[in-house]
Amino acid sequence: MSILLTILHCFVGLFLIVVVLLQSGRAGGMGAGFGGSSTGVFGARGANTFLTKVTAGCAITFFLTSITLSVLSSKTGSVVGDQANKEAPKPAGDASLDTKGDPKAAEAPAAAPAPEAAPAPTPAPAPAEAPKP
Repeated sequence: MSILLTILHCFVGLFLIVVVLLQSGRAGGMGAGFGGSSTGVFGARGANTFLTKVTAGCAITFFLTSITLSVLSSKTGSVVGDQANKEAPKPAGDASLDTKGDPKAAEAPAAAPAPEAAPAPTPAPAPAEAPKP
């Protein structure tokens, strides 16, 4: 769906550029180009009204597709959030997370805590050297 919206957004943007460039200025433009120049301050009303409506429709469509595309792209997730979820450690004593509906695993007793390690023995001192005669 986002591909279709992107294509529509591009075509509406290009069409909006063309329609804005076709609009007449104060006394010239498209009306004078087709021989229907009027002496009014704002040019011919017929063509100007139609082009104004087309411009407004293109602008509204362009803004709506822009907002829709930005909302759709923001729902994909964050790189920072995905990294945090991958690196989060599991709780050690929670068996309900590991079993996921396995009744045998839920009934299994928790593992016994590891015994504390005894301190390492200290090495014996080196024998003293005998004096040389």
